Amino acid sequence: MNDKAQMQNNINLYRQALLAIANLAGDQVPTHEQIFAGISYYTQIAFVLLPNADLAQQTIDAGIEYGKTLVDPASSKEGENHEL
Repeated sequence: MNDKAQMQNNINLYRQALLAIANLAGDQVPTHEQIFAGISYYTQIAFVLLPNADLAQQTIDAGIEYGKTLVDPASSKEGENHEL
């Protein structure tokens, strides 16, 4: 496996781990609270660990935009749950 494929595999495994954590918390923590906790945590990490605020904000913005592409807005209905 080349470096790019290995990185993509690692990212996919990381996303699966996040989904597993969300599933575990699902009965005790409402979805909107999980989302708030996740976004605020990763925002803090971005601004603390990345070399500058511009890169932190660009990374956050890119992650949000990419997340939006994973949902087909044409088939989306308000309040509808989507499979991750």
